[in-house]
Amino acid sequence: MTHEEAVDLILKYIVFQTMGDPMMDEAKRHIATCRQCWEALGAVYEVVFDQLPPELAEARRLLECQDIRQRLWEVADAEEEQIKEIDPALGVHLERCSDCREEWAALRHAL
Repeated sequence: MTHEEAVDLILKYIVFQTMGDPMMDEAKRHIATCRQCWEALGAVYEVVFDQLPPELAEARRLLECQDIRQRLWEVADAEEEQIKEIDPALGVHLERCSDCREEWAALRHAL
């Protein structure tokens, strides 16, 4: 399912209360793990309600961690002080996110 298809289905559901679309579950699964779709729906929500959805901050954090954890193997054998040189964004994230830092340490220890 593409970003456009997922967002289209969700918006149709919200606006028209469409029920029974066989693709709705797939759209929900896609959006639940897609930062781009969360941002698109957040922008629509902000236009309609003049504020960002309360769930958006948590979704951003979780999806950022998901992206970071997929890249931890790239720095698994690096010393902590080398990470920012290899990947500045990953290094900054690991400095402020203890969960991802622990995941990196476990991966490093396993090598």
